[in-house]
Amino acid sequence: MKQSSSYTILHVFDDAIISLDTIYLFLKLEEYNQTFAIITSDTEKWDKIDLPLLFIKNNKNSVTEIHALMQQFDVIIIQALSYEKAKAINKFNNKKSVIIWALWGYELYNIAQYFTKTKLEFSTTTRNKGILQRIKDYYAFKIIYQRAVQKIDISLFLLKEDFDLLSSCIPNAMIWKEACYQTVNNLIGENSSFKSTGNSILIGNSSTPSNRHEIAFNQLSKLNLNERNIIVPLSYGDNEYRDKVLTAGKLKFGNKFNPLKEFMSKDSYSQLLSSCSHAIFAHERQQAFGSILTMLLGGAKVFLSRVNPLFNWFNQHKIIVFSLESDFESEIEKPLSDIDKQYNAEQLNLLLSEKRILNQLDDVLTSSLNLLKSKNN
Repeated sequence: MKQSSSYTILHVFDDAIISLDTIYLFLKLEEYNQTFAIITSDTEKWDKIDLPLLFIKNNKNSVTEIHALMQQFDVIIIQALSYEKAKAINKFNNKKSVIIWALWGYELYNIAQYFTKTKLEFSTTTRNKGILQRIKDYYAFKIIYQRAVQKIDISLFLLKEDFDLLSSCIPNAMIWKEACYQTVNNLIGENSSFKSTGNSILIGNSSTPSNRHEIAFNQLSKLNLNERNIIVPLSYGDNEYRDKVLTAGKLKFGNKFNPLKEFMSKDSYSQLLSSCSHAIFAHERQQAFGSILTMLLGGAKVFLSRVNPLFNWFNQHKIIVFSLESDFESEIEKPLSDIDKQYNAEQLNLLLSEKRILNQLDDVLTSSLNLLKSKNN
């Protein structure tokens, strides 16, 4: 087999906040010949980044551009399976290449929402759909996404439960590989002194229905909050849903309700998070992983729904988290003990060490090259 650097690897990213940290992480695997492409409408904001990036214009021609770029590489890593990327995979017929889907979350749950026909709050909207939208959804999920998934060779998902959910919707021949992009350094950077020192309560991470703010609000409304504030990040997501959260939060908590409606600098946001001793993430699926980890590293007491597969994942890795359903009343008014804070921090520093995460990613890339070799023999 050729050396790793002889094979070419393409990453296709959306223009997302965490894309840059992910690129820097993969660049530390220096033995691989990797190229990074970003689908964006604004290339100027990347001008200060001293990296050899490729850009794909986010317009009606983006599918054609993605497909043309894919043709030039041995391994293609799709960072989040957007609709445009799924269409490009549909057009791609080079059976000697290897395609990897690195899950970012939203794409899987939109697929699951369609195929299971449930009203679980997986998607970003709960509006009733007309006949034209139902036809578009059928084409998107039953044709474009289904065919794309069945062409993918490796799934890079954190949770086996997510891979099983996908397989229950769309039969596939993918190899599942466990990995994540969150390292302690990415989460807190140079701010190793980040600590949860206040007594405020953080709820959720965005203005999407999957945050289930109403569940958390109803639980908290039973308490005497005294001087505690309720901090609710709402800077991105569904605007109509955000308006409902703003109305409900103000009604239930008055001036103790502190919604974050605009993006903040990383330092300002970290300072605000440090004022929270407790954090409630009521999602029933994997979401807000980075926010959860940050709060745990800082020593906050974190509540998750037992339905959320992340709850089991943390328990499997011996991280102390609490059940929103069974622990809330007995634990919400007590801070995490100093012993438990130190324990969680030590466990997470081992679990999310850069060395461990890079070993996981190296295993994924090595597996892709082995599969590439078998396809080309």
